[in-house]
Amino acid sequence: MRLAFLLLLCIFYLQPTHGEADSELLRKKEALDRAFFELKVNPLPERILPLSDSIIREAKKIGYADRVVNAYQVRCQYICENSKLADEQKVLEEIDAYMDYAQKNNIIDHCFIGWDALIYYYINNESFKAISEIEDYRSEAVKRELPKCLARSYRFLGDLNLKQNEVYNAIDNFRKGTESSDSINEWRNASYCYSQIGRCLMTLHDYKGAIKAWDESIKRYKGIASKINIPSDRIHQALAYYYLKNYDKMRTIYKSVEKIEFTSSFTQTRKMMLRSYIALVDKEYSKSLAIADSIKDNQMRFIVKDHIYLETHNYKDGVENLTNILDLDVERYKKMKKDDNEALKAQSTIINLQNHMKQMDYKSSQVRMEKELLYYSILKDEQQKHFLERNIEIQNADMKVKKM
Repeated sequence: MRLAFLLLLCIFYLQPTHGEADSELLRKKEALDRAFFELKVNPLPERILPLSDSIIREAKKIGYADRVVNAYQVRCQYICENSKLADEQKVLEEIDAYMDYAQKNNIIDHCFIGWDALIYYYINNESFKAISEIEDYRSEAVKRELPKCLARSYRFLGDLNLKQNEVYNAIDNFRKGTESSDSINEWRNASYCYSQIGRCLMTLHDYKGAIKAWDESIKRYKGIASKINIPSDRIHQALAYYYLKNYDKMRTIYKSVEKIEFTSSFTQTRKMMLRSYIALVDKEYSKSLAIADSIKDNQMRFIVKDHIYLETHNYKDGVENLTNILDLDVERYKKMKKDDNEALKAQSTIINLQNHMKQMDYKSSQVRMEKELLYYSILKDEQQKHFLERNIEIQNADMKVKKM
């Protein structure tokens, strides 16, 4: 009996007061906030999964639901951006865990954000499932009367159009996305859509229009998003200034974002392109090619090298580089199933590449011909000089004969 009494007494004295418990909870929340800031702003790619897992696990223990869904959002976006169709089961498990937690805690917006990540996974991997997912997403947004989600559906359609090389349709959907987002002050979606309009205009070689679109995108970013997305838009603006041959502006922008490591493979690839082009402007051709060779994306690597070979008039290597691009597209075309639109797109790309190759081959032949003509002209000059010298010798000999 005495032992039980002493045990209860110990429990009573060791148990923290409400004030101490609240203080400990606040300390844990602040620690999770700091960890999430690191995860969101500038994380190392290899730390995203373990750090997000730790935040989710610890935040669940103390019931910090906002940080759980925030960490899930970053985690699922990263997984969807870096997974192939073969990893579909793993992707679906991660998305389901995210959406289930958001549903149980009545955080409806994050149910749709998880769905966003899944749609992008299908778009990025060119899966036919993207269309049906977007249609279901839109009907659910209308049913629940969620204008933010309806506005986001326009950006999905725009991204799908862009993936299918339907640039004008993409611009149209992105503009609808900006209009519907600005009308409800949804700056995140408006910023994204303007950023994508900039990308579309770059494809159409409207570099000034692209720079203006990215300016509109940058105006709308707020908070943590501004620290992440503005550098990305600035990288693309620097590329536009390069194509406009405004190299001073290009260098100024690049210096402001040079030390930032981007988690988005798309932006990181564009940063590598910019570095390669800067080396090209500085006439450091070997360095420019070395940077281009380090680009992981096969298609973009060959495109950058094609640009370098054209700028340096190295048509011989340019033809070989184009052959490699063509082989990639032919292989991709062979693997396609019965998706007519995708097959037509690939066929069009192959034809364009073949035409470009003929031009490069012609230029290469032209250079060879010019070199040969130069050689023969030099040879002709030497022959003429030789004939002149022989004539002088003959005339001198004739004069000597006459004197004799």
